[in-house]
Amino acid sequence: MSTGTTQPIDYGNAPVVEVAISIQFDPPKGLNIAHLGAYWNTVRDIYPRVESAHPIPISHELFGIPAPFSFVMDTTSPECRLQMASADDEWMCQVQRDRIVINWRKRNADYPRYEQTSERFRSALSGWVNFLRQNFEATTCNARSWEVVYINRVEDAAWTTSNDWPKIVPGLFATGFEGIPNASLTSLNSQWIWESQSPRVRLYVEQKPFRRTPQGASSAFLNFIARGPLGQAPQGIDIYDESVWEIISPAIGSGRDMIVNTFHRLISDQARAIWRHHAH
Repeated sequence: MSTGTTQPIDYGNAPVVEVAISIQFDPPKGLNIAHLGAYWNTVRDIYPRVESAHPIPISHELFGIPAPFSFVMDTTSPECRLQMASADDEWMCQVQRDRIVINWRKRNADYPRYEQTSERFRSALSGWVNFLRQNFEATTCNARSWEVVYINRVEDAAWTTSNDWPKIVPGLFATGFEGIPNASLTSLNSQWIWESQSPRVRLYVEQKPFRRTPQGASSAFLNFIARGPLGQAPQGIDIYDESVWEIISPAIGSGRDMIVNTFHRLISDQARAIWRHHAH
């Protein structure tokens, strides 16, 4: 998706508070929680903090068919996901039998840009593949899909009530909200879906209800989730292949580009000023 300009889109105070890149692959036969723990030993210098969590459910999302499309949750998901965090808690590498994820979370520093996140993911994927090669006899491991997530926290400097959202994101709420006598709109929880055919990207845009902090400040969330296939269905791509990054990098890059361009198109000039859009 293009914004109609060849100039880069840059925000000096973007509301992004978390970014994640992941791929989903066929679980290597025999891999279990003990192997996940052994993998952590190979990266604990980078990610010294570790916790276990319920796994992200396996999903089978079909691309290239008219909506409604199929989205199936596999109930045989493994029972553990390792969340391995950096000492400053800003970076996290997550692994489970069928997925690897790199997250950046806003703590003290501003988002270090997509290129650093992408490089972290490339490094994590390379280490994970090397671990699989050394510990399992299988010579192939097929990846089916990729995902890029941007979570934006919209602080109450940009809005007062849910009725203000058309002023922030007119691309989603162009006409505003009709008043209902003796009632006020207190919350929103909405989802929009776009799909690009070339490159193949399905983009989910979600507006989540606001949260109020103990200090009285309010914030809401505007989330962008881009997903797409890897290789040709149904086989996907082999992550053991030496040239796998040449396939994965452009794919996840197309998802990131669609997120950034769509965000820029949807928000208002007022929001662009608040988040310090830099015109080039």
